[in-house]
Amino acid sequence: MAGEMVDRTNWFLVRWRPLMVLAIVALLISRTREASLLDPKATNDRSKLVEPPGSLPSAKLVHLAPGSRIESEVPPAGWSHLVIKSLPRLATGDLDTVSSQAFETAGRVRLVIAADVQNATIGDVRSYLHRVGVGLCAPAANGLGDVVVTPTSVEGSKGPWTTKQRLVLAATSLDLARVNLGASTSNLALIRMPVTFLVSGSHRKVSVCYAVLADAETGAVRTFAWIHDPDVRTEPAQPTRLRLLSAPVFDCPIDIQARRLLGTIPVTWSFAVRDLPPGTDLDAPPGLAPLLAAATGSTDPAVSTRIEEGLTLLLETQP
Repeated sequence: MAGEMVDRTNWFLVRWRPLMVLAIVALLISRTREASLLDPKATNDRSKLVEPPGSLPSAKLVHLAPGSRIESEVPPAGWSHLVIKSLPRLATGDLDTVSSQAFETAGRVRLVIAADVQNATIGDVRSYLHRVGVGLCAPAANGLGDVVVTPTSVEGSKGPWTTKQRLVLAATSLDLARVNLGASTSNLALIRMPVTFLVSGSHRKVSVCYAVLADAETGAVRTFAWIHDPDVRTEPAQPTRLRLLSAPVFDCPIDIQARRLLGTIPVTWSFAVRDLPPGTDLDAPPGLAPLLAAATGSTDPAVSTRIEEGLTLLLETQP
C-alpha cells in the first residue's frame, strides 16, 4: 500500500523539503481521516442496519486503537483472535537502487487484523463475530511484539522515526482509511483493502479481500483471501480461486520498481506486495464467485447470508 505514495512523491521534494511534505500530509490526515483512523468505534454504513428482533448483530468493521499491544500471535487486549499480521520485506526488483535504510523502512509498518468473537445467548448459537479491527503496527520499544501506530501516534513503538518512515506510515494510513466492509453477518466479515500488487510483472492497484468466518458453535476463526482486480473483466465472475489462510503471522515479500530519468537515474519508486498470505488455494463454487465479486457493501442481508453459507460449505470440504 505504501508503494503508491512513494511512486507519487517527487524525489527532489523528498530529499530537500521533507519537513514541509510531512507537515502537509499530517495536516491533511488530521483534517480528513483522523476520525475514522483513531475512533475504535468507527464503522461503515452497514453497522447502521436494523437487525431483526431476536437476532444477533452483524459484525462491524472498526480501526484498532493506537497503542494496542500485539505480542507474538496473541491478539490485542479486548480481542479474541489475531487474524493476520504481515512482516513485509524488500525481496525482488530494483533492490540496488535504494539505500539500506529503505529495507528497514519497508519492514517497519505492518498490517494487522484482529477479530472479536463473543459468547452468544440466542438459541443454540454459542458464539458470534462481534467485530473485526484493522490497523497498522510497528515493533514495540521494549522489543516484545508490536504496537498499533497511526500518523499522529507512534507512542510505544521502537524509535526514532525518520521523515521518510513517517511519510510511508501516512501513505499507508490513507489506504487503510479506504478499507470497507463488503458483507457481514453475525459470523462473517468480508473486508476489502486497496493494495498495490504485483500482477503479471506490473504494479497495479487492486483490492485484497479477506473473509473472516467465525464458527457459531466453537468460536474458531478461519480466514479466506483473494484478489479483486477492477481492471480485469472475466467470465465467470471473479474470483474463481480463494486462499484459506494457514497462519496469522506471515512473511510478506515486496517487489520494488524504479522509474529512471533518461533511462539511468532512478527518481521515483513503486512498491508492491508479491503474493497473498500463505495458505491453501481452493476453487470457489460457481454460485459463490459472483456474490463475492459484487460484495461491496450491499444492504441486502440475504446476500451476506448466502456468502456465509457458501464459505462455510467450502470450509467443510477441507480436512
